[in-house]
Amino acid sequence: MQSKSILGYEWVDDKLVVVPEEAEIVKRIFRNFLDGKSRLETERELNAEGITTKRGYRWIDSNIKVILTNITYTGNMLLQRNTLPTRLPNAERRITANCQNTMWKIRMKPL
Repeated sequence: MQSKSILGYEWVDDKLVVVPEEAEIVKRIFRNFLDGKSRLETERELNAEGITTKRGYRWIDSNIKVILTNITYTGNMLLQRNTLPTRLPNAERRITANCQNTMWKIRMKPL
């Protein structure tokens, strides 16, 4: 059983299953964001209507930021991350695979 709760989903047999009532709140947060509303405006709107977080707390700005950047909602799931040595001194090559895109980054190690 997973311990981390994700608004709009629940864990059932190690799979995420959509909870429709909660999913509507998540959709609303993203809709507000796309309409140009600030996180603070969304926070005030949800609190004014008595809508609480999954754990029953009032909304705060950071809760909304977490939802807007959570890879579960944005679809930017990180599939693989490896570090390989390179021929450059004090450097390593990091492979980051993201769905269909593969990025190569060179990061200098501190001396």
